[in-house]
Amino acid sequence: MHRFWTLVLFATGCVDSFSDPDAEVVVTRPDVSTFDDVAVTDTSWSDTAVAPDVSFVDLGPFEWNPDDETLPLFEQGVVKTLDVTMSADQLQGLLSCWKDPPEGVLEGTAKCWFACTATFEGKQSGPASCRPKGRPEKWADQKKPQWIVRFDQTDKTGRFYGLRRFNLESNTEVLAPVRDRLGMWFMREVGVPAPRVSLVKLTVNGGDYGPYQLIEPVDKEFLQDHFPNSEGNLYDDAGELTTNETTSTSARLELFYEKVETEHGKLDQSHTTFFAGLSGLADVNAFLRFMAAEIALATTDNFTDGAGNTYLYDQSPGPGLLPISWDHDELFDITVADPNEALGTCLSSAGFADEPQQLCELFWSDAGTRAALTDELRRLRDGPMQQLPVELKRYCDEARPYVVADPFAGDEIAERFEADCAQIGDFIDMRIDFLEDAAELK
Repeated sequence: MHRFWTLVLFATGCVDSFSDPDAEVVVTRPDVSTFDDVAVTDTSWSDTAVAPDVSFVDLGPFEWNPDDETLPLFEQGVVKTLDVTMSADQLQGLLSCWKDPPEGVLEGTAKCWFACTATFEGKQSGPASCRPKGRPEKWADQKKPQWIVRFDQTDKTGRFYGLRRFNLESNTEVLAPVRDRLGMWFMREVGVPAPRVSLVKLTVNGGDYGPYQLIEPVDKEFLQDHFPNSEGNLYDDAGELTTNETTSTSARLELFYEKVETEHGKLDQSHTTFFAGLSGLADVNAFLRFMAAEIALATTDNFTDGAGNTYLYDQSPGPGLLPISWDHDELFDITVADPNEALGTCLSSAGFADEPQQLCELFWSDAGTRAALTDELRRLRDGPMQQLPVELKRYCDEARPYVVADPFAGDEIAERFEADCAQIGDFIDMRIDFLEDAAELK
């Protein structure tokens, strides 16, 4: 199988692109039979390796050393204002793209970028670029655009508060801007690398755009803050390289998926040797811990249920591939997820994926890894899950005045907000009850 990645230079306005429209350099690279830094035939895979230790210890909150410059962006307990300014023509162009996306944008081969600047806590960015965020086919149902504000579009070294871009997420259909905050807090709390999230109020040319969740991007800066080795390959939720694009390939990632697919054809057998052989290619404990957390939350549109929405980072040399949490905007939404979803389902209850996650099924079908998963689920159920209602109340209390005042929120704002927060709470309570009653966790 051969795949190609084409990365292209962008200018202001709608630009044709393929695969990774946020990149700047032009590179077309087919797969090759060797890694850039290690041959496919090296000891990244071994059929005789010693079985890994899949017993868990309580890691506590995920610890990292964030750049001090980023700290004001993600301060908790306070809602700060982010000001975006654009010329009237540039703002009209962005809103036109959002309201009536051109064909290339709808097809995913183009993005609409428009010149802008950002101001936060009295500090103004250099020249930046703004575009609507998310899936264009969903924009018609949104009351206001979500935003990407990018600071390295014209100058690759451009940063603002230590970041190369801001992700501003909003969903006025469900009103409570807390899902990513809750999900990412939980992931970090249980020992999984995940972005920081804060709530900010956005103004555009002085006009009130209401509250948004500001989500830390997963990129080179994220790796530098989280890992002792930040030089490995980072793959986005589509499996595309987002670091080392000109010097590396996805050969190790493809080898990992090939091994998983081959082993998945033997679900009725022991997988001890298989998991042992992943040493150096994938961090088995990291995947187990990550999947246990997603199972505890009953995620719908993420890795464990077959839908993706997860970054993968290859610490090579080192433990190999591990998952980084991403995209929890569907979390705790009872209209698409099932709080009573059975353990080991490995497939979204709402049809976000066509097939179960193969690695998830392998973990459940092997006695050793299944025991490790259930041990971790007990820890999560009796520990961090119990704290989720407290965090939910804190986030909803913080967001309430900003949501009620959001000029884009629509009718019966307060009632709909309270109903959404209550529904999230009900989902969490039902999921905890389910985990307490699950026979596998007795």
